[in-house]
Amino acid sequence: MHPPIHLYLYPMGTKQENTERLLLHAKEYAALLGLKVPTPLVLHKTPEGKPCFPRLPQVHVSISHSGSYWLCAFAHEPIGADLQIHRPLSFRAIVKRMYHPLEQAYVQDDPRAFFDVWAAKESYVKFTGMGIRRSLFPSFCTVSGHTLAPQTEGARLIHLPPPTGYSLCLCTTAAGEVEVIPFVSLSES
Repeated sequence: MHPPIHLYLYPMGTKQENTERLLLHAKEYAALLGLKVPTPLVLHKTPEGKPCFPRLPQVHVSISHSGSYWLCAFAHEPIGADLQIHRPLSFRAIVKRMYHPLEQAYVQDDPRAFFDVWAAKESYVKFTGMGIRRSLFPSFCTVSGHTLAPQTEGARLIHLPPPTGYSLCLCTTAAGEVEVIPFVSLSES
């Protein structure tokens, strides 16, 4: 049996609140994996900006925030997560410049499709740890025919039901099921 992937979605908090939540959930996930948590547990970023726990490398994390929400996702293998609010945007030039030709055909004039593909692409580059290098966006495809693809470049793309008006995607090689954990206030934890 594979360890689950944990996803926590919160209303946007302060930077301190978000950091406290992240560390709390990292400790919980480490305990789920049967790992001893180092003290102190400190979050670092790679030179490309990917969050990591150097003293707890078995716990992989991804963070995203958009609109009124902040999320963190944990897995036992690399993971990328992205949440995108649907906002008014002139996206045709972006699609032409940054989307694979199959994604361009999929999106056409559909704003929802634009944000679904964008969330998938960002989750993939977060998964790889390469950072958001816009020049690589057209080099991989997140659609298959007339639908969102279940994988790209050997990694799973998991499109989850987002809050209304958002798109949400996880990217990982982890085989576990996704558990969306209801949020609790820091005072309750």
